[in-house]
Amino acid sequence: IEAIVGFKSSYITDNIISEGVVYLIFVKGNKVVANLSGYPDNLGFSISFPIKKNFISFSENAVFNVRKYKNYISLTKTQ
Repeated sequence: IEAIVGFKSSYITDNIISEGVVYLIFVKGNKVVANLSGYPDNLGFSISFPIKKNFISFSENAVFNVRKYKNYISLTKTQ
């Protein structure tokens, strides 16, 4: 993740990532301004990106397909 954002931060933790866990970080400049992680059922949502690109930048107008499940909403970025 640090290689993708281009800087190191104590808020970026690779060891919390496991199968099914949502891990989002929000960056402004070279600073992590927010992050969250957890399972979709606990967070109330899931988010997915195309395999080739697991991030979006603020300048992009991201469009997501939305699916409602029993315990959460799934957001999948369209190609």
